[in-house]
Amino acid sequence: MVCRKCQIERRPDEFYPTHKTCKECIKAYARKWNTDNKEHCRAYQRAYQRNRRRGIDQTLLPSKATKKESDDVKSAAPPQSFYLHGDVIYHGRCERPLIFAGVIRHEEIHFWCSHCVEDVYCPVLAFERLVVK
Repeated sequence: MVCRKCQIERRPDEFYPTHKTCKECIKAYARKWNTDNKEHCRAYQRAYQRNRRRGIDQTLLPSKATKKESDDVKSAAPPQSFYLHGDVIYHGRCERPLIFAGVIRHEEIHFWCSHCVEDVYCPVLAFERLVVK
C-alpha cells in the first residue's frame, strides 16, 4: 500500500485498519499537533486527571476542552453559577450548556462545562429552585 501522506510504499501491517495514512505519518501528525496546541493539551490533561481521581467516567469528557485563564479573578462570575433556560441548564460564567456528569451520593448533581473545563455541582434539593431565564 502507498501512504496518502508520505507517498511511500509500505507493508499493510504499517497501517491502522481503515486508514490510508501510515502509522508513522499519523504519529508524526499527533506529535506536531500536541506541540502546537500545548495549552489545550494541558487543560484537557488537568481535567482528565482531576476526574480520574474523583472516579468520573472519562467518556463524559469533552473532546475539545479549552480553558480560558482570567487575569482578574475578582471580576469573574462565581464558578458554581448556572441557570435553566427551556429544558437546558447553562453555565453562568460562559453561558453555554452544561453536560450532565452524574449524581454523587444522591446528594449532588454533577455537571461539566466543556468551554471553561470546570465542574459544577448542584445540591439535589436546590435543583428544584434553579433560576429560570
